[in-house]
Amino acid sequence: MENFAGRVLHAHDFRDAREFKGKKILIVGSSYSAEDIASNCLKWGCSEVVASYRSGPMDFTWPKNFSSVPEIKSVGERSATFIDGTTADNVDVIMLCTGYQHSFPFIAPS
Repeated sequence: MENFAGRVLHAHDFRDAREFKGKKILIVGSSYSAEDIASNCLKWGCSEVVASYRSGPMDFTWPKNFSSVPEIKSVGERSATFIDGTTADNVDVIMLCTGYQHSFPFIAPS
């Protein structure tokens, strides 16, 4: 993703959907954080959400400015190409909703 000119962040760093108002967002992932962030961003005015999945799309009836695509093959300066040959152009943000590594060193293992 080093050639991508927009913003790249992990779901862990997501704080407020209003910051994405008017933006086209490519969400990588299709589980709980992806669904939550996508719905919040749509609610607060992002222009479009494209959700890339590896194992299957989010099973939900989304508005017209939401689309599901299979996993990413390559990323350009403001675009992404997917393994089915489709592309998403004019992408402003790539949001990685790819899971977390939980660490609670302050809690005893028992």
